[in-house]
Amino acid sequence: MARRDGHDGEKTPEGFLTAHRKSHVGSIIDDIEFSADYCLQKLGLHLLSMNGDSINLLNEAITKMIAQFKIYHRHHDISLPLLKEKTGLTVHCNEDDNDTAYKRLVTHCEKRKYTCKAESWVGCCFSPTKDKFRFASYHESKWSQSDEMERLVADLKPISSEHHIEDVRKLSFGEQPQIKRGKVGRNEPCLCGSGKKSKRCCAP
Repeated sequence: MARRDGHDGEKTPEGFLTAHRKSHVGSIIDDIEFSADYCLQKLGLHLLSMNGDSINLLNEAITKMIAQFKIYHRHHDISLPLLKEKTGLTVHCNEDDNDTAYKRLVTHCEKRKYTCKAESWVGCCFSPTKDKFRFASYHESKWSQSDEMERLVADLKPISSEHHIEDVRKLSFGEQPQIKRGKVGRNEPCLCGSGKKSKRCCAP
């Protein structure tokens, strides 16, 4: 209330938010704290619904994705589902232009939402070079079987139960491999799901 309505008092009370202030998740919270944007509010609520261990795991995962980006210069992502609540979160580390990065985030979130039979999903794009939150997406719709979605997710790597363990070294971050020559025509849609022709996207 103090934060939103300008009342006296600490704008961010001691507790969950301040405990993670000096972290990757903390920087995301800083960027969305005063925003009225619907997607950002949903991202904030989703982060608040996660326990401390999950937040620590997410911080470690983002640290690892940043390190991998600096080595391989490829985008990475991690998805954390909340199956009982029929929702989930995807953090996408990406340095593409905003339009391309947003399309990739949206596409990946829609795929994850479908495979988890979720009714909502939150996406977050994070800059691995600037160590900073870029933008968010929010997806909400009642789940239903779709032949088209079944085709789109056929090659999607499933989310493993390893995403819920403490050892971050065992996590899989959905790395986008380089496309081998001959696997897809250069004028055909790129397999990453961006909607662009292969020659203008991931093709070498």
